[in-house]
Amino acid sequence: MNNIVCWKRDRIQYATAIDVGGLEVDDALGDAVFAAIHQEIPVLHYRDVGVGGSTSSATEDDVLNTFTAPLSSNEPRLVFIRGGRGTGKSHLVRWLKSQTGNPASWHIVYIEKRNTSLKRVTEKILAGITGERAEKLRRQLAQASSEVSSNEEAVSALIARLHHLVKFDTDQSIKGLNGLSSAELEDLRATSDRLLGDYTFRAVLSDSSGPLLRLVKLALGGADPGQNIDEEDLHLTERDLYIDPADFEDLGSQLYELVRRVRSVRQLRTELAALWDHYLPRAKAEVFTGASTDLLEVFEDVRREIASRGLELCVFIEDLVLLHGIDKQLAQALTIPASRELCKLRAAIAVTDGYLSSMDTFTDRGIHFTLDLGLTMVGEQRLRDFVGRYLNAGRLDHTTLVEKHQTGKSTPNGCAGCPVQESCHQTFGASDSKHGFYPFNRPALDRLIELASPAGFLPREIIRQVLRAPLETAEDEIPKGIFPSENFARRLDEVRSFVRPPAVRQAIKRLSPATGEAELSLRNFYAEIPPHADKQLHGVAAYLGIKLVDDAALDLDVGGRDRTTTVEKTKPTKDAPVDEIELWTTGSRLGAATARKVRKWICEAVVGILAGGSHGVEVWSPKASTAEWYIGSHRLRMSDVSIPRAQGGTAAKVGEVTFDFGSDDDAAVILTGIIAVVDGKEISSSHRGQWFLDLLPKLDRFAAELAAAGRQGRERVIAESASALMTLRNESPAPGSTVREALPQMLRPKARMLAEASNTDLTAFLKSVKIARRDALLALRNQVVASKGRGAPVLFDVASCYKYFRADIDSKVLTIRSSESTLPALADVVANQNRAAQRIGESLLGIVGKVRDLLPPEEDVTTVARLVIDLANEAQAHGVLGTADARDRIVDASRAIDSKCMIDYRRFAKTEADVRPEDVWDLIDDPRPRLQALLIFATLIDRMFVNVETYLAGRVDDSEGVDLMSAAQELRALADSVDVTLEDDTK
Repeated sequence: MNNIVCWKRDRIQYATAIDVGGLEVDDALGDAVFAAIHQEIPVLHYRDVGVGGSTSSATEDDVLNTFTAPLSSNEPRLVFIRGGRGTGKSHLVRWLKSQTGNPASWHIVYIEKRNTSLKRVTEKILAGITGERAEKLRRQLAQASSEVSSNEEAVSALIARLHHLVKFDTDQSIKGLNGLSSAELEDLRATSDRLLGDYTFRAVLSDSSGPLLRLVKLALGGADPGQNIDEEDLHLTERDLYIDPADFEDLGSQLYELVRRVRSVRQLRTELAALWDHYLPRAKAEVFTGASTDLLEVFEDVRREIASRGLELCVFIEDLVLLHGIDKQLAQALTIPASRELCKLRAAIAVTDGYLSSMDTFTDRGIHFTLDLGLTMVGEQRLRDFVGRYLNAGRLDHTTLVEKHQTGKSTPNGCAGCPVQESCHQTFGASDSKHGFYPFNRPALDRLIELASPAGFLPREIIRQVLRAPLETAEDEIPKGIFPSENFARRLDEVRSFVRPPAVRQAIKRLSPATGEAELSLRNFYAEIPPHADKQLHGVAAYLGIKLVDDAALDLDVGGRDRTTTVEKTKPTKDAPVDEIELWTTGSRLGAATARKVRKWICEAVVGILAGGSHGVEVWSPKASTAEWYIGSHRLRMSDVSIPRAQGGTAAKVGEVTFDFGSDDDAAVILTGIIAVVDGKEISSSHRGQWFLDLLPKLDRFAAELAAAGRQGRERVIAESASALMTLRNESPAPGSTVREALPQMLRPKARMLAEASNTDLTAFLKSVKIARRDALLALRNQVVASKGRGAPVLFDVASCYKYFRADIDSKVLTIRSSESTLPALADVVANQNRAAQRIGESLLGIVGKVRDLLPPEEDVTTVARLVIDLANEAQAHGVLGTADARDRIVDASRAIDSKCMIDYRRFAKTEADVRPEDVWDLIDDPRPRLQALLIFATLIDRMFVNVETYLAGRVDDSEGVDLMSAAQELRALADSVDVTLEDDTK
C-alpha cells in the first residue's frame, strides 16, 4: 500500500489558491472549500495607533464580536485587519463575511481581490442603488469603459489627463514638496510640462517596461488572485523616471540635456515623481470611472438610499490597496458620521501597514487588529492543523463538500473509510481533527513550515511551498516508488542541509545508490533529529519501500542504542553553527583565503604529477612565488582551478584547460580533505582518506589535459620566443645583422639601457625588455629540452631554432603571433613599446615644431654659433642685450650644440616623420636633450636680434646720430657671410 495517492491535484490546486481571492464569494464551491480550509489562528489587538502602539492577544471571535456588535453611536465602525503581505488579512475578512451571514438589517457590499477593477468596485458599491447620481455614474462607467477598451488606449488617456492636471492645477499642498517655494513649484510644473508633453517621453513611459502600463493593468483589469501587489506598484516613484537619455539624442539639445539632468539628479526625479503621483489617483478616477461626477457625493447618495430603507451599510474590503484611485473618496465617505439622512455603517478592511501611512486621517478612526505573528505564537499544533485542513480538502469530492456545507453540516474527514487509515496515521501522524498528514509526517511538516516561513506566520508561503509544490512532486513520484526524490521540497532546501556534515550525505549516496536521494530527503525532513534514523523514520521508510543505511555505517554517534531507538540529541536547526565548507554547499561564498589554499594545492599536486615525466612535457615556473607554472607551452594559473561561488578567482575563458569543482557534497568532502592536509594533517585524517582516492583520477585527467595543451603549443612557443629574442637584442649598441652576430647580443647583451635612458617612458619600457628576455630564454630552453626528451638542460639547440631567428633578424617591432602570448611578459612589452613610442614622439615632435619656428633645418649652426658669439660680444658692449648674463647664456647655449643636434633636428623636422614603435630602439640615446639645447640656442638668438632691432630703432632721435643705412648694410653683410659659408660647405 505504499503507492497510494489519496488526493486529487485539481482539488489541491483549487483549495490552495495562493490567495483567498481565488475562491469566489457567494459561490457554492468557493464557500464550501473556504469553510473546509479555514483554521483558527490568534490575532493581536493593536492599540494606540499612531502613538507608538501596543498589542494584546486576541482571537478571531474577538474580531467578529467587535465587528458585529450593535452600533450604539453615529460614528462609523471601521475594523482594520493589518499585516504584511501574505499574512492572511484577506482570509480573515472573508471569514468575517462567512460568519456574519446576511442579516436582514444590513446592506452588504463585498469588494473582493478577485479581478477587481476600479469600474467593478464602483459598480459593486452602486449595486441595488437607484437615483439620479447613481444612474449618471453608471452611464459614465459604461462610457469610460468603452473609451479605454485596451491597455494602449488607457495608457494614452491616463498620461494625457495626468499632463493636464500637473500643468494647470494650482494646488500648493503637495506631499513631499512642502519645502519648495511657489516659484520652485511653478518651475517644476514647467519642467513636467516639457517632459509629459513630449511624444518620445510619453512613449518611453508607456512602453512594456514603463510604469504607466503597470498602473493601467491594475486599474483596468484588477489583480489576479494571488498576485503580490506592492504599494509602490500603485505609485510613480523616482525609479520610474530613471530614463536613458540615448532615446532623446536626435530630438534637440534642450530636451536631451533636460532628460540627462533628470537621469543624473535623483532629487529632481524624486520631486517630479512626487508631483505626478499627487495627481495620479485623480487622473485614474477620471479616466476609468468618468470625470464629471464627484464620487464622494455618489457614495453619500448610496448611504442616503440605504438609510431610507432603514438599513445599515456593511462593507468588506479584501485589500484596500487595490482601490487606489477611488480609495481617498471611499475613505472620506466611510468616515462621515451617520445622521437622519445618512445610514450607519461598519466596514472590515484589509490593508498593509505601509499603505496606512498615506491615509492617517482615515485609519486613526478605526479599530486595528494585526496578523503579523511569529510561528511560536501560532503554535506547532495549530500550524499542523492548518496544513491538515488543506490536505483534507484535497481528498474530498467537491460535490460532497458543497452538499455538506449547504446543509449546515461540518466538513467531513477525507480519511474516514480509507482501508489503510490506521497504519497510515500511525506511521505519518494526523492532526487534532484526525486529518492525516500523509505524505508528510509531523517532523516534516514542522521543518518545512519553518523553512517556508522563517520570519513569521506567512500562510501564503506555507501554501505555496509546503503544500502545492511538494504535493505535486509526491503525486508524480509515489506511484513510481521514488518518493521523496531530490525534487521534493527542492526550493526549500535543495542541499538537504540538516544532514551534516557533507560527508554523511556523500556516504548515503555511495552506500545506497538506488535510494540514496530518497533517504537524504527522509533523513533531512522526516527525521526527528536529522540525520539520525529514529523509530518513526524507519516506519515511514518501510511504508515507502526504502531501506535506510545503518547509522553506524555513516559514522553517526548512536550512543550504543539500537537503531530503532529515538536518538536523544539537540534538535538541529538550519541556523546551527556550521563550518565554511558546509555553508558553501548551501549557497554561501567560499572565502578567498580558503579558496587560495585549495587552488594552490591542486596546482602543486598536478605539477608534481607532470614533473614525474610520464607525460613528456617540461614543467617550470617563471616566478619565485609559484603563482603560475608552465606545462610545456601552456601556462597554468591558480585561477584555472574553478570553484563555484569562491572569492579570489576569475572566470575561465571558453576552451581553457581548467580543474572544475562541483558545488555538491562530493566537492565539499574533497575541499575539506585538502584544507586539512594544507593545515598539516594526514590525508587519512579527513573521511578516512577516501576523499584523496576520489580526487586522484580527477588530478590525472587534469594532468593529461595540461600536457596535451602544452605539447600542442610547443612550436608556437619556440617561434614566439625566438622572434622576441631577436627583436629584444636591438637594445644592444651593436645588435648584429646576421644570426651569428646577433646571438651573442641576444644571449648576453651589453646593455646600456637603464644607465643611458634619460626619460621615464623609455626606462619603463627597457625594464620590461629585461623581464621578457628572461622569460623568452627560459621558455625556449624548456621547449627545446622537452622536445629532446629528458636531455641535459642546455640553453637551446641553435639548429632547431635557426629558421625562426633568421626570419626575424631585421625586425625591430615586437609582435605576438598568437591572439594571446604564451609568455607572460611579451604582451606588456608590446604595449610598453607602443606607449613609449607615442609618448616620446609627442614630446619630441613638440620640441621640433618650436625649433622650426625659429631656425630653418638647412641652417649651419656651427658657423652661426661663431658669428652669434661675436655679435653677442658687440651687443653686450653697447648694452643692447638687456640683462648682464645674457651674453654668457648665449655663449653657453652656442657651445652646447653640435652637428649631431642638427642631424636629429633634420631627421624629425620633415612633416611626414613620426616616431614608430621600431624607432624606440634607436632612441635609447634620447635625442630630446639635444633638441632642447637647439631650442634654447634658437630662442636666445631670436631674443638677441629683437633687442638689437629695438636698440637701433631707438637711436633715430639720438643726438649722436646713427647711420641706419650703414647699420643695415653691416647686418646684411653678416647674413651674406653666413650664406657664403653655407655655399662653400655644400660644395
